[in-house]
Amino acid sequence: MKKYSHLLVTKVIVFILVVLSFTGAIQAIVELEVIHDSNFNTVFEDDYFHSQAYIRESDQIIADLTRLISEFKNEEYILSGGTISEQEVRNEAGDLFSEFQSESS
Repeated sequence: MKKYSHLLVTKVIVFILVVLSFTGAIQAIVELEVIHDSNFNTVFEDDYFHSQAYIRESDQIIADLTRLISEFKNEEYILSGGTISEQEVRNEAGDLFSEFQSESS
């Protein structure tokens, strides 16, 4: 058995297996990073709230909030009816009444 384990063929086969394993691991890492756009930078960042992932996730929420603030301004503006016109109120009331009539039948 000792003689068999030190044969050149065994060493070559083991070397090829090791090279193929490392090549596969490197290929998997490159494929994750380049093709699937995985972000390994988050592993090395200190704080999640300062990371690029958090900024990307928060962008849409911040954009929506900014739009809502610019549209509705404040409570007094909403209560004064500034966010909706009389025509929009009439259209919505008509739609709701039509829906009520169709469901009541």
